[in-house]
Amino acid sequence: MFYGTILEVMEVVYIRGRKVLVFRYQWFKSMPNSNSIFEQYNLTSINIKSSWYEDQLYILAMQARQVFCLPNLKRGDN
Repeated sequence: MFYGTILEVMEVVYIRGRKVLVFRYQWFKSMPNSNSIFEQYNLTSINIKSSWYEDQLYILAMQARQVFCLPNLKRGDN
């Protein structure tokens, strides 16, 4: 699973009128068994200070899943 923040939403319009939504992301490092991701009580905490995949910024809208994010008061601001 990959986690990130949407930086920009773009609509690509092809010659014959077909439209596709593309998201530009900032990806967060989310490797299991590292200090960047922590799972407990069916909740996932991600360290947002470490970026990942900086050369692969774009995905199609149909590849994304919306999640609800909150600060983790127990683990700090990051």
